[in-house]
Amino acid sequence: MGIITDQDRAMQNAIAIVFPNSKHRWCLWHIMKKVPEKLGGDAHKDEILNVIHDCIYDSQYTQEFEEKWLDMVQRFALEEHDWLRVMYNERTRWVPCYLKPTFWAGMSTTQRSESINAFFDKFVNSKTTLKQFVEQYGCALRDKVEKEFQADTSSFTKMIPCVTRYPMEKQVQQIYTLSKFAEFQRELLEGKLYCDILLCEDGRKYTVQEHMDINGFRKIVNFHIDFDPNTSFGICSCHLFEFRGMICRHLLVIFVRLDIHHLPEVYLMSRWRKGMKRAYQRVKINYDGWITTVEQQRFDKLCKTFESLANMVADDEAKYNEVLLWLETQLTTYTPPVSHSCIVGNMTPLEDPTTNIRSEVPLPPIGDPKCTKRKGAPRKNRAKGPLEKGKKKGRAKKDNAPATTTTIQHGNGEGPSNTATNVPRLYSNGLDLNLSLV
Repeated sequence: MGIITDQDRAMQNAIAIVFPNSKHRWCLWHIMKKVPEKLGGDAHKDEILNVIHDCIYDSQYTQEFEEKWLDMVQRFALEEHDWLRVMYNERTRWVPCYLKPTFWAGMSTTQRSESINAFFDKFVNSKTTLKQFVEQYGCALRDKVEKEFQADTSSFTKMIPCVTRYPMEKQVQQIYTLSKFAEFQRELLEGKLYCDILLCEDGRKYTVQEHMDINGFRKIVNFHIDFDPNTSFGICSCHLFEFRGMICRHLLVIFVRLDIHHLPEVYLMSRWRKGMKRAYQRVKINYDGWITTVEQQRFDKLCKTFESLANMVADDEAKYNEVLLWLETQLTTYTPPVSHSCIVGNMTPLEDPTTNIRSEVPLPPIGDPKCTKRKGAPRKNRAKGPLEKGKKKGRAKKDNAPATTTTIQHGNGEGPSNTATNVPRLYSNGLDLNLSLV
């Protein structure tokens, strides 16, 4: 499990205790937002910002980042800068080159506009009481599930046409959801248009050159791939597959060059497939008017039967081993060769299988908690940084100006913001959690 938060020390300590085996990282967007403020009035502030930007976003390897960072510190005499020293010591929690080899489903930020906060703003606000929040929470989840069902239906009833004659594109079109196929299609097209193989050593080590456009500036970057010709599996220095679960354009260029028609099964993740069954779909439905499906009734009955069996044999070592061996045999027998119906996560049975209508469980009356002192300084007395003061002045000027419409383009948190491009509409098949659980 992966968790993304800001740099709150109390939250970091709590996560280490409650989720000791989780991978905890810091929000890159929040860190980059703090950099100008932390540098203060340094005479070389703008130049330092550019160098930090290059260190963070343009380093493919950890050693490369460390060399660039130490060179920057020595060049601008920043050895005594406390904040930069702390950030460097904690670099494994936020610098992309340390995190990209780990799967994060592409998530890297808890920025408000890209988080679950924006979703819940439609249902709750700062004045919502705890009782109202509990009531609205069910409505929010129902809205989320309905949109997922609509996206699933669209993936089965609609189709994005192929733009090439490569069999691998047709293969992914038939397997993946609309949004993920559009993402794969973009990688395939941009790989053919902007990437080229520069070097190949023994058919195992490749160097692929990509012509990139970042905010209107052209840049040529070389990526290195370790490739196994026997299994057709490769690891690229961009780590897109490890980080987002999507094969990168650099590997696709090699596949096309080697005349590999279909993607190996390892690159086709079950979580992106059409009809993917998710764990929360097995949980008892608590929404008003929703009924329990036949599949959910079967699931709950099996869970209750297994629970009764476990209670009977848990105290007897011989019976325990016998039942466990039988269950493992059945698991091997019924495991499909391809995980089209892979269930993600752990589930808890919560309903009575004898009825297809949700069970009414009487709940004790819920009231608002007692008011306690907030953590940190009072909201009105909190010290404001230069960025917030500048925004306040800009907002005052804007109130006196004619109304206009402005479009803001945000980056994805792992790299600098690119110019806006027209891409196929993407449909979400997963829940975006506030702590970005992966």
